[in-house]
Amino acid sequence: MDYQSRIKALIEDTDTRQKSMAAALGLNQSTLSNYVTGRTSTPPEVLSKISQYFRVTTDYLLGLTDDPNPPYPVSPSERAMLERFRSLSRSQKELVLQSIDLMAKQNQQDIP
Repeated sequence: MDYQSRIKALIEDTDTRQKSMAAALGLNQSTLSNYVTGRTSTPPEVLSKISQYFRVTTDYLLGLTDDPNPPYPVSPSERAMLERFRSLSRSQKELVLQSIDLMAKQNQQDIP
């Protein structure tokens, strides 16, 4: 699926009006329409704005992935934890996940 088809689908799925979308992106409605129909090529900076408008990734718009969701930001300590987790055996990973579930339940009980 080309990026124009993805943009069209997002517009339809979200009941977005091109006029309001164009205004939010700082474009003329006719310019946006030309991008969406493929009459003119969409500049990378506009693709970026469109992806931000719909809260999807540019990779999704370009058809490089079928997952529209942006990745979660990961801190350096979270990255280190993930690297350690990946080095564990399957049974060790299961124990870690069980411990996390237990702690999450405890946290929920602590909330008044």
